[in-house]
Amino acid sequence: KYPNNALVHRPALIDYIVSMKIKNPAQLDAALSFLTNVGPDPLDTGKFEEACGVGVVVSIEEIHSTVTKVLHENMEAILEQRYHINVGNLCGQVRKRHPWGDAKATKEEIEKRLAEILGPKTEADNVKPVKTKKGKPAKSEEKKVAVATVAPPSEDLNPYSHFPEPAENNKKYSSAMGTYGGHITQRRF
Repeated sequence: KYPNNALVHRPALIDYIVSMKIKNPAQLDAALSFLTNVGPDPLDTGKFEEACGVGVVVSIEEIHSTVTKVLHENMEAILEQRYHINVGNLCGQVRKRHPWGDAKATKEEIEKRLAEILGPKTEADNVKPVKTKKGKPAKSEEKKVAVATVAPPSEDLNPYSHFPEPAENNKKYSSAMGTYGGHITQRRF
């Protein structure tokens, strides 16, 4: 979202986007953050371009080498967790080193390399891991047993039990208290 306090810089930002100096969402987010901090003050283009990564080109080869380094650093966890490893965490480590790199190319490269390292998925990889709750699992099981043995009150089963049955409702006239103490009578058809 464009910062309201920096509306005077909107034409400059649009020029950067149209001229392809700001190319990806990470650069745009950095630009908006910078403009939020600057506000209506004059824009220092040098600092702006440095903060947004204008002119920084991250090649595919750089992404490949950085992915190789990150995977090598996390090899123990990769082999332990196999395909259950958090790919987003690995992408984040690459993004810290190359914030202006192509996120899609990074993710595709990581997934390709994981497939090369781990080979095809096995049946164990297709099973979702069981998440264990930290803390007090025994108490929650006891509570579930206690709750299951107690029968719910009849009001919970039928929330309309306080209304009369339709067969019992055979009055020709109904009355209710009025706002000033009088009775209001209405004929039913």
